[in-house]
Amino acid sequence: MAIHNTAYSFYPEKYAKKAKVFSLEKIIRHFKGKAINFQPIEEKFKNQKLPKESIVIVLVDDMDTRAEIWQKRIKNNPDVFLYFEGRMSFETYRLYTIRPCVPEDIGFYESRLYPQSEAYQETCGQKSIVFTPMSLAAEIACNIKKFVKNEPVYKEIIREFYAGTLIANELMENAFKFAPRL
Repeated sequence: MAIHNTAYSFYPEKYAKKAKVFSLEKIIRHFKGKAINFQPIEEKFKNQKLPKESIVIVLVDDMDTRAEIWQKRIKNNPDVFLYFEGRMSFETYRLYTIRPCVPEDIGFYESRLYPQSEAYQETCGQKSIVFTPMSLAAEIACNIKKFVKNEPVYKEIIREFYAGTLIANELMENAFKFAPRL
């Protein structure tokens, strides 16, 4: 992670020039205070075998990369019970919460994919505001809790802070029957 990214990513400067995944592990362990079941992997998402009942969170900057990860590693993968994909700009985020083996979820998510050439291009400085990524992270954590507790979960949440807009699209049906065993 570059030093200029620490301002909006909520990582202390001491973690600059380290992989974000290991910085995240240290931060989680700091707040948790004891060992947790967290396995950071510092490599591109290729052909690694995922543990059964994995939760996969994808936060990348490129639509083509999102589509490739989805098609090659997530879609119809029985080892992934829940897939999160977040998109973010200056004061807006989108969060997708998808069950990758449920046809209705697959169709919904794929209708939201498009090529990078059609994506809005913004400069790095336009992304530098801390509450947007922190809110997206909180939304992901909240959706994990909701899913496990069989509370209503939306497949798409769009939050735009400037105008105070919150849009939730398509309530996930029958989420409980797909929830992991606790």
